[in-house]
Amino acid sequence: MERSTKKKKDREILWAILLGTMVIISWIFSWIFIDKFIPALADRGTFGDKFGAINALFSGLAFAGVIYAILLQRKELSLQREELVLTRGELEGQKKQLEAQNKTFREQALQNAFFQMLNFHNEIVKSLVLFDLGDDRYEGRECFEVLYKKFDGNSRLNQSLKKYLSNHEFMKNRYMEFYSKYQGYLGHYFRNLYNIIKFIHTNDFHNKKYYTNLIRAQLSVYEMLLLFYNCEYGHGREKFKPFIVEYSLLNNIDLNLLLHQQHADLFDKKAYA
Repeated sequence: MERSTKKKKDREILWAILLGTMVIISWIFSWIFIDKFIPALADRGTFGDKFGAINALFSGLAFAGVIYAILLQRKELSLQREELVLTRGELEGQKKQLEAQNKTFREQALQNAFFQMLNFHNEIVKSLVLFDLGDDRYEGRECFEVLYKKFDGNSRLNQSLKKYLSNHEFMKNRYMEFYSKYQGYLGHYFRNLYNIIKFIHTNDFHNKKYYTNLIRAQLSVYEMLLLFYNCEYGHGREKFKPFIVEYSLLNNIDLNLLLHQQHADLFDKKAYA
C-alpha cells in the first residue's frame, strides 16, 4: 500500500512538471511569434484583444485547477487521517500486548517468590527438633502434635476445667503461658507463615485463593489447631486472624480436637468453608 501511494505521488509530480514546462514553452513561443510576425504595436494590441476570451478561459481553467488541487489535498489529508487512525490502533494493540506481557512476567516473578518463601517455610518445619521426657526425640511436623498435647494437657477430659475453658481471659492466659514456654518453636513458624499469607494478600496474584490453598494443604491437623489458638488468644489475633477467615485456612481442621466445643464459634464460618 505504501509503495502504490508513493508511485501515485511520483506520477502527480511528473505531470505537474510537464504542465509547467508546456506553459513556459507556450509563453516563450508566443513572445517569439508576436515579435517576428506582428512588428507593429497597434497590430499587436488588436491581436491581443482577440485572445481576451482565451485569457478568461485560461483564468477559469487556472481557478478550476486551484479548486481541483484543493480537492486533491483534501483527499490526501483524509487518507493521512485514516493512516493515523490505523497507526493509533496498531499502537494501542502493541500497548495492550506489552501490558499483558508485563502482567505475565510480574505473575511469574510473584510465583517464583511465593514458592521460594514456601520452600523456606518447609525448611523451618523440617529443622524443628523437640525432646520430650528426656530420650524421646521428635522432628519436623510431628513436633506440632507433641506441642498441642502439651497445650491441651488433657484439659478436655478434666470436668472441673470445662467451665473455665470457655472463658476468654482464662484461655488467653493459658495459651500465653504455653507460648512463652515454647516460643522458640512457634514464634518463627507463625511469623513466617503470616508473612507468606500477607505476601499473597498484598500482591496482584491472579487467583489468591489458589496459593493460600497450597499453603493450607501442607498444614497438619495439629498445625491448624495451634494456628487456631494463636490467632484467637495469641499474637495473631489482630493481624493474622482476618487472613485466616478470608482465605478459609481452617477448612480441614478437626473441631473435635478443640479444647472446648464452643471454641469453634470464635471464628466466622467462612474460616471453615
